[in-house]
Amino acid sequence: MYTKSTLRFGVLVIASTLHTAIQGKAQDFPVVLNRYDLDAVGKVLVEDILIPEPNIPVGQTVELNAISPGETRAEINESGEFIWCDMLKPAAGAEDGIVYHNLDTMIWQSATPSIGAGRDWRDFNSAPVTLNNSGSWAALLHLDASGLSDQARIAVDGSVVLQEGDALPFNPLENITSFSNLPVCLSYTGEVAYYAGWGSPGNQDKGLLCDQPMGQSGATATASGETVDLIA
Repeated sequence: MYTKSTLRFGVLVIASTLHTAIQGKAQDFPVVLNRYDLDAVGKVLVEDILIPEPNIPVGQTVELNAISPGETRAEINESGEFIWCDMLKPAAGAEDGIVYHNLDTMIWQSATPSIGAGRDWRDFNSAPVTLNNSGSWAALLHLDASGLSDQARIAVDGSVVLQEGDALPFNPLENITSFSNLPVCLSYTGEVAYYAGWGSPGNQDKGLLCDQPMGQSGATATASGETVDLIA
């Protein structure tokens, strides 16, 4: 999870810090989300603990459930801004997902009204989130009522740009049927790259898309002079 510039790297790291055993019993390892600013040759310039455990995010009343690769996703840009998602500790039997810009600005929270949908956001467990160097953000988010065909949506800066059921940007005769939970990417100028499926049941195509397909399952591509098969 890092962004490279000519002047520095911004790196976000999920790390454990060791507690001394008390009365001969090993203690749990507290976990933190750290930020490291590095120069062009990789020397650490600054180290910040952004989010320790336990932690109650700004505007919340309960702690984070955990900081872990399985629940936490985060991305940093060249200006040092970052976006992150995680889960709060379960309340009333339901987990509660959050997405924040930096430490103090909540963007989305599950079980709250979604953007123009008439339905609530579902949990954001390990939701793909991204932040470009202009400070714009994007995320792949899911709605409640999982049996419906428009369950997943890609949002940029608070607006839905794509959802299941939309026509493919490059072929209006085909509709998007699914989004993978793989990362989404946002360019300097706001174009979103995402992995999606389309077509009829039993005849599905999948590919990496950004207005036009950049890769499609069953096809081949060239990388470093080698021909590779694209993964379905």
